[in-house]
Amino acid sequence: MRLSLRAPAWLLCSLCLLAGCIPQRTSTYRPPAHPPTAPDEFGKEPTPGARRGPEAFDETKVAPENQAARALGLPADARRCYDRLWHGGVTFELVKRHADGVGMPIRVTSPIGGVWVQPANGNRVNAVMDCRLAIRLLSWAPSLREYGVRTLEHYSAYRPNATIEGSDKPSAHASALAIDLAKLHLDNGDVLDVLTDWEGRSRGKPPCPMRRDEGWASRTLRSLVCDAIDRHLFQVVLTPHHDKAHQNHVHLELRPQDGWTFIR
Repeated sequence: MRLSLRAPAWLLCSLCLLAGCIPQRTSTYRPPAHPPTAPDEFGKEPTPGARRGPEAFDETKVAPENQAARALGLPADARRCYDRLWHGGVTFELVKRHADGVGMPIRVTSPIGGVWVQPANGNRVNAVMDCRLAIRLLSWAPSLREYGVRTLEHYSAYRPNATIEGSDKPSAHASALAIDLAKLHLDNGDVLDVLTDWEGRSRGKPPCPMRRDEGWASRTLRSLVCDAIDRHLFQVVLTPHHDKAHQNHVHLELRPQDGWTFIR
């Protein structure tokens, strides 16, 4: 007589869940239905001197008909931004709560073009950014990596209900479209601090061009900021030359309403 070894269905399901064979739902953005067949160049280590960014984006690889994105109820411009960021090799979460005022709220969970972007206080709220701001950081990343930048430490990207100092006008931080660069951590362990390393901070003087008499740390900080300015990656850049409130950081702000485009 044969003995039956068939287990009850509920027991098989329980074992399968424990083994991880049934995927669980997450809020992480799923890639387009038709990803590129070859690895995207943004996923590789940047070549020194390379200048890659939105101008290198191949729109033919975007799947606007992606049913998964539509199921999330994302508008077309948001899907395009998320697709663009995914093609850049960046993973991120869609932030669905506690991001009032942010058009395309995300929280990046991987390096952006090889550079980690992290809030100094570790606050998850301050780490929220609009997808379009992440796109600009992706465009800037090759320059940062060329100088050996491993981590961009900032004071905040998103500050709920933030206003411009001395007024009641909303700050770009209230919509997560600005980031306050505080320090750059390099591969060799050096840390470039805007507060202590930015030299020649006379009020009202332009941050660019370079100064011949400044030290290496200041020259590196200024060179990278001036690179972003020269390439028009951000519409507003406020440095320690601006006022006392910016003595310890560089404010980098994106204004999509001022003719900003994905392709530049």
